Amino acid sequence: MRAESASTLVLWFGASALTLSRAEIGETTSLARWRARLCALTGIAPDLQYLCWVSWCSDLEPPLRVGPEMRADGGLPVEEALPALVALAEARAELLGPARGSSHSSLLLLRRDESSAKSLAFMMRVLQQWQQARCLDERAVEQVRASGVVPVARLEQAAEDHLSSIVRSELRDEAASGDAAEISGAFPITEICLTAAVVVEALRWFKREHFQWVHRPACERCGEEAVRLVGLDAPTELEAVHAAGRVEVYECSPSERGCGQLLRFPRYNDAVYLLTQGRRGRCGEWAQAFALALRVCSVPRVRLVFDFEDHIWTEFWSESSEMWIHADPCEEVLHEPHLYSRGWGKALSWVIAVEVGRDACYLEDRSRVYIPSEGWPSMKQRQERVAGDISVATGLLRLLSALSGGEFHEATHATVVEPPEASASGSERQTSLRPRQSGALEWIASRGENGPAPTNP
Repeated sequence: MRAESASTLVLWFGASALTLSRAEIGETTSLARWRARLCALTGIAPDLQYLCWVSWCSDLEPPLRVGPEMRADGGLPVEEALPALVALAEARAELLGPARGSSHSSLLLLRRDESSAKSLAFMMRVLQQWQQARCLDERAVEQVRASGVVPVARLEQAAEDHLSSIVRSELRDEAASGDAAEISGAFPITEICLTAAVVVEALRWFKREHFQWVHRPACERCGEEAVRLVGLDAPTELEAVHAAGRVEVYECSPSERGCGQLLRFPRYNDAVYLLTQGRRGRCGEWAQAFALALRVCSVPRVRLVFDFEDHIWTEFWSESSEMWIHADPCEEVLHEPHLYSRGWGKALSWVIAVEVGRDACYLEDRSRVYIPSEGWPSMKQRQERVAGDISVATGLLRLLSALSGGEFHEATHATVVEPPEASASGSERQTSLRPRQSGALEWIASRGENGPAPTNP
């Protein structure tokens, strides 16, 4: 995937990469003639080829750079008289600028149409989510652990107590059935997953005690809650310190109870700040902070999962089941992947998981896990509306992962096996697929997340 060598370059087309040698490119061939060569390789006519550089550099923010279209009739510094390799090298140098970090690049070839434009936008949105996830590194974990804001010992003790109660219950059941003679000592605690039990306790603590859902912020001056959204604003220098992507601006009701003041509600993307100080927000803030809380509780692998219909949650890896387990802090729900489709009534398209706490971009398409199999045919239609050609969009996810040194996977079937550690949450585990619980009722209804539409008898 490296394109630094003058003797080769990598061309990404569809879902795979082609490594082209200098002989295949031609030392003095113009870019226009080289496009004819690309046509022979890919079947895309020269006048329909959208050619651009995609580069990943570790010391850039964001790390991924997608260059503008390269044309032989002007635009970027690509001239007919220049050898193709020299022109391509100049275009890549301009894209990366003075970056010093390690870089990986590929020349991307797409068909110039509306579908490809959607696919590029799709890849950039996935990158935005990964940028949230990459902030959850070991340094962030240690910073929060030192603050003491997460009651780790309390959560772990509660999890162990709950597991012990399950063991005692099983021993009593076996004794009552006449199998007590076969039991020698206590049931091995290692056979029940402590990690899942800790996640259950963390879900309860996070939602009930620690984090606050914000529909509209209350006025800090007069306490009035009747505020209305008046627009968006760029973050101030102070708000940008905690990675505020945008700021919602509200107006306090200028009534007898209100004061008419303008209120700012920054949408922060700093998980450490959100978990230790901010402690409020909507699903994006909840997922980031909760994922970091799980890492502080020594849950070894956690990742963010988001759908393109505007919700985000977490998953943790179960060693005993060898599978990723769904955990939504907003709903205090464990292992209910069909909650959104069947409970909320959402028509999901793409569901993408982004690995937490690594420098590389580790992605997995989880759409078939969170969408029931009967919804897969219509899912494909929605995916095309969002990201254009599905094979091209999937190829771009592979490209993003490969350039960063990560991996991309596709989950090809739904999670139908009940993980053995699900019993760790006992009778309080959320089993009913209910409409959305987090947020104001009118807001939930406006998003179509108040349950599936009634069917005619």
